[in-house]
Amino acid sequence: MAAEGRPLHIQVLRNALRAHTALGGWTLSERTLRHTPGAKEHAASSDTRKKAFCYGVTPPDHHQLGKSPTRQSLVTAMASISAARLAVGVAMSSDHAEGALAVLARQVQALRGANDLAARLEQALEQARMALRRCRAKQFVDVADAALVACAKLDEAYYALYYHSIINGIHTVPQPHVYFTAIADAHPHGHENEVRMSRAVGTRQEFRRLRVWDARKHMTMGGRDGGQAAACHAAMNPLLAVLWARWRESATLIHARGVASAKAREFQRAVSLSDPTKRDVDGMPPSPPCTASIQAWRDSSRVWACRIYSFAVPNAQSLRRLASLSPIVEVGAGTGYWASLLRARGAIVAAFDATGRDQPGTPAEYNEYHGECPFHTDVMKGTATKGSFNTTLQQYKDYTLLMCYAPPDGKMAVASLKAYRGDTVALIGEVDGDTASRGLLSALRTRFLLVSSVALPQFDDTANRLDIWQIKREDDDIAKPVACCSQCGSVVDDVVELRRCVLCRIACYCSRQCCLRNWQAHERLHRGRHIPRGFCRQYSNDHVYQPLKIE
Repeated sequence: MAAEGRPLHIQVLRNALRAHTALGGWTLSERTLRHTPGAKEHAASSDTRKKAFCYGVTPPDHHQLGKSPTRQSLVTAMASISAARLAVGVAMSSDHAEGALAVLARQVQALRGANDLAARLEQALEQARMALRRCRAKQFVDVADAALVACAKLDEAYYALYYHSIINGIHTVPQPHVYFTAIADAHPHGHENEVRMSRAVGTRQEFRRLRVWDARKHMTMGGRDGGQAAACHAAMNPLLAVLWARWRESATLIHARGVASAKAREFQRAVSLSDPTKRDVDGMPPSPPCTASIQAWRDSSRVWACRIYSFAVPNAQSLRRLASLSPIVEVGAGTGYWASLLRARGAIVAAFDATGRDQPGTPAEYNEYHGECPFHTDVMKGTATKGSFNTTLQQYKDYTLLMCYAPPDGKMAVASLKAYRGDTVALIGEVDGDTASRGLLSALRTRFLLVSSVALPQFDDTANRLDIWQIKREDDDIAKPVACCSQCGSVVDDVVELRRCVLCRIACYCSRQCCLRNWQAHERLHRGRHIPRGFCRQYSNDHVYQPLKIE
């Protein structure tokens, strides 16, 4: 318990609300939904303000919000989603969650005119209710599995509300890094479960991973300021804070409750039915196979976060490395998330995107990948496939070319590289993954050498990193390999073929012997991504290992 006799997560949320003034008048309630299923007054009360608990937060009075019914409905809908999320995620109480969803269903009717928001909410609401019906099963693991799906669908409803609020300038929905951090803090045994998960996946490896994530800056463990300093760090890099909060909660929802291991048979079936050799029209490999509940959780963690912020998560090490390469010209900047963090570090960044602004302060076009999400910094309009922009890009020969998750059609990335006249390229994305095309890697290796790589925080179904390429010179040493065997370090050549695990997209081996020697470390990596045991040693199974394509 923290000071004043309140739970620690309430103290953290109080300071988070104080630190983020854009929450639109939300105030802390003296009453809060407890971590036990016994708080029946939460679901039984007919008073909206008593029903609409949001981890100790109640909506402001309606007279503070003006007369807009959409604004008022957003407030009550947000509180209902939060109450249901807490009930099913923390207490696994379907009864209390149903009471909150009943309030949400009534608010959907008031949001009919809010673009496609009502349709999004109706879909998420129905899927969450279907999952809640499964929560009445007798087996604990089935309840935990259904609760995981319900949480994922409720998170989609939250993001639909948040997206509607930011594109319409209605600041009544908490920002994702505030909302999900509060959820992670709400679990009464969350810290113990995080420690257990870290130990299960291997102390050294996992602690190294946490350092990569800058996790210590986001640990809201109280202290004199009750977590306010951690909230400030989260505001500086909100995408990292969201990812870290999701990892912390998955330690309880998935690892501690045994969802992944209990569904091993379903996972095995998903792997056996997958076709890892199948590529889409852009040559991209399919997503890693997994169970339906794990996939729902992965999607709810990654899809909207990538849309609002960026497809790759920056950390201090990657930002420090890129800032050292300033000035930078970024092509395909999206919402400008990386550019904004680099500029905050003093780097000079010229950011371009096909849907950027013609002039600072003017409206931007609809973005295929980010919708109408607002920019995090000024992004100028520029399309690499147009000749006029290629002429512009040639003027930045003294700048480092930065591309983050170039579109998988490959045209933008290859065109940018062709027009670029400088000597340093920074590429963020996956090797033989959902980044540009293999043609980009071939074009890079023709003119440049890979000199260094920086590990990045990753979602469970991604395997990205930051690669720094330098122009080839006569006196250069041998380049760093793009990929190598995880056990012996062998690289791809005319003799050696690397086979990569399609479940994690990280572990690569040159032979069955290396695979068997390294299987324990590989197994720990899988546990961290909630992949059941038994797959790491299936080196000859084409559903688990596939040749790594490097062209």
